[in-house]
Amino acid sequence: MIKTLRITSVVAVVLAAVFFCFSCGFLVSAAISRERIFEFRRAIEQFKEAKGGKSENRGRETSPLVKQAEAFALYLNPPPKPQTEPSASRGELRPKTVTPKFKLVGTSRHELQPDLSLALIDEPGKGLHWVRPSSKVGHLIIEQIRTGL
Repeated sequence: MIKTLRITSVVAVVLAAVFFCFSCGFLVSAAISRERIFEFRRAIEQFKEAKGGKSENRGRETSPLVKQAEAFALYLNPPPKPQTEPSASRGELRPKTVTPKFKLVGTSRHELQPDLSLALIDEPGKGLHWVRPSSKVGHLIIEQIRTGL
């Protein structure tokens, strides 16, 4: 019986401490919320002192929505590009002549199946090697291989 009373008294002391801490926390949170209310009142007073943010040239300002609408209108209907005078060289467009950067050493032509033809080339940096039609050499593509070409 005495053990039960001791256990009960220890539990009662622990619960009392818990309730005390809980009530202190509640009081602190209430004090913090009061401070927030006071800060809110200060903000309202500052707004009233500034006369609601009204300025004297309020009528001449454009709304941000109007600014965005004007920018979008320019995106949809851009102004025309200035006309440039056509030059004489524009009418005479010719493709640039491309010179190969390799030397043709020899060819092996297959008359019945041209895809099996081979060409031996000497490419700078790579040396001698065989290429087939539709293979790429540098920036050029080999279209066909003929005798000596």
